[in-house]
Amino acid sequence: FSEEVDLPAVLRIEEVMGSERHIIEGGTPWLEAGVSDIEGLRAKLSEIESWSDIDLRQVIFSTGGQVSKAEEPNTESVTGSRGPATQATSILGTMNTLYWLIDYPEDMHRFFDVLADVIMRYHRVLESERGVIYRGYYWLDDNCALYSPDLYEEFCFPVVQRVQQEFAPSPDDYRYHHSDSEMRHLLPVMARYEFHDVNLGPLIPASLIREHMPRTVIQGCVAPNTLRDKDLDSVVAEVKRDFSAVG
Repeated sequence: FSEEVDLPAVLRIEEVMGSERHIIEGGTPWLEAGVSDIEGLRAKLSEIESWSDIDLRQVIFSTGGQVSKAEEPNTESVTGSRGPATQATSILGTMNTLYWLIDYPEDMHRFFDVLADVIMRYHRVLESERGVIYRGYYWLDDNCALYSPDLYEEFCFPVVQRVQQEFAPSPDDYRYHHSDSEMRHLLPVMARYEFHDVNLGPLIPASLIREHMPRTVIQGCVAPNTLRDKDLDSVVAEVKRDFSAVG
């Protein structure tokens, strides 16, 4: 057994923004929407916008969570979060998010502006608590596939830009994106992020990723079902296929 003891977790960004964590028997913890209508969203945003950094810290640590401390002060460390598209669906609910992008665009612009602010301030609070310097950022954004290119660029792209400018401003700073979904329609937009590494949905050909991201490391293109259900020769064949495709 490991001698390390897991510390109780601080609230996640989605929980800070109003999501509720549910424990479902036989499943993993699940985030449910914290608002159910547009009036509730407006009220929640007004509340969050009024928070000082001290208020935000109190919310983050409100359940008694702790963070690990750096062994050496001011050590550089990569940080990250779920992506804005996925965070929105956890905070607002999937269908609410998609409807409100069309029906209430001004409110949703405000929501994503506040989300970007919270992401950056959240990490600055944890950075101070841990005694590290965050340099480099990763995104986990499975639900980005639900957005059209135009909606993603209008609402989510600015969030990623702002956060990366804060924590990964140099092209040499680590930038990573993961999505298990079929989001090939967003590749032209995402190419502008200049990611160092990506791990995208198994239905997206490596050759197409390489076309849009010629200098990005492509991770994990072997389909999960191949790893689970097929033999070694099938796995090797897919690996060779992808290497051949990207050159």
